[in-house]
Amino acid sequence: LHDFPMDSQTCIIQLESYAFATPDVVFHWREDEPLSLDSDINLPQYKISYISTSVCTRNYTTGNFPCLEARFHLKRQMGYYIIQTYVPSMLIVVLSWVS
Repeated sequence: LHDFPMDSQTCIIQLESYAFATPDVVFHWREDEPLSLDSDINLPQYKISYISTSVCTRNYTTGNFPCLEARFHLKRQMGYYIIQTYVPSMLIVVLSWVS
């Protein structure tokens, strides 16, 4: 929280098979567009800066298991925080001075 409310976050999602090893199942990202987002979806506090994808096949004692990883790099929107926190706090202080 060093730069809060002007910070950025990374949300990691990993999809992994625990039942089938690599010889049985292979995961891969699409070549042209690995991940697509619906344009109607938005987050009130964050803006998605960019998305990175990778293959993260895991090696366990029982074998190799396929894994895909997506990293969502998010930047906090300052306007939301100002409207939701600073403005109400300032109004409470001003009202306390008036009363």
